[in-house]
Parts: sequence; C-alpha cells; structure tokens
Amino acid sequence: KFHATLDRVKDRDMRIVYVPGRFCEYVNEGRKHKLPCGPKEFIERYNEADMVVTNTFHGLIFSLIFRKPFLLIHRENGDYWKKYEERMASLLNELGISDRYIYSNDDIRRESFYLDYSIIESKLNSLIFSSRSYLENALAMASRNEKPS
Repeated sequence: KFHATLDRVKDRDMRIVYVPGRFCEYVNEGRKHKLPCGPKEFIERYNEADMVVTNTFHGLIFSLIFRKPFLLIHRENGDYWKKYEERMASLLNELGISDRYIYSNDDIRRESFYLDYSIIESKLNSLIFSSRSYLENALAMASRNEKPS
C-alpha cells in the first residue's frame, strides 16, 4: 500500500515534496515549509524529482517532459473527475504505459520507481510533433482571421 512506498522512499534517502493544488493548500504549505512555489518553482520541482506521484494532468505532462518515472493516481470522487481523467488515460494508453495509472489503495511495485523512456520515446515525440503542428496551424489561421473548418 502507499505507506509501504513511503518506507521505500526513506530507504532511498528521498524526500517527499508536496506541490499544493489549491490556494488554501499553498498558503498552509508556505507556512509550514517557507517554500515559495510560483511557476518557476513549480516546474523546477518536477525537473528535480527522482519520481513523481500525481493525480493531475499537469503532473503527468511535466513528468513526461522531464522524462521522470511517475505514477498517476485516479481521483476517486465519483463521476466529477471522469471527464478530466479520460485525457490522461488516453495519453497513457497511446504511450503504452496504462499500468502507471493506479488507484490509491493499489500496491506500488518496485518497478514503478523506474521508467525506460527509450520504449516510449518515438510515440511521445510523435505526439509532441502532432500537438506542435496543430498549434502552429491554429495560430497561423488566427493571424489570418480564418475560422477552422
């Protein structure tokens, strides 16, 4: 369970860094740790991480950008989060790493601390290229005041 993973984190001499999601969490975390977490620090935390455990799309994306091993945890709050989880599940499925999407009561395997990006690199680069092309096309259309067809 999750507490077993915390023991493994301690054995590896890793520290847990919490990235607050809401303003009240940010204020509370700032009082405790005096750590600023603006946009720069937010991104640095992902870049400097040995591993990421997240339940957010941005956490997933920054894990992929910085080539970090990660686990994505389902948000178990009824149907509300389903529409948000679909894009994360779809991305993981396209990359062939759906096993990285877990529930909070799932056992975390030792292998979760590693992710061989050479296996998914070409798929990831293809998705990045498609996204970049879409954005470039949309911006070009907008600059010519065209509407998408």
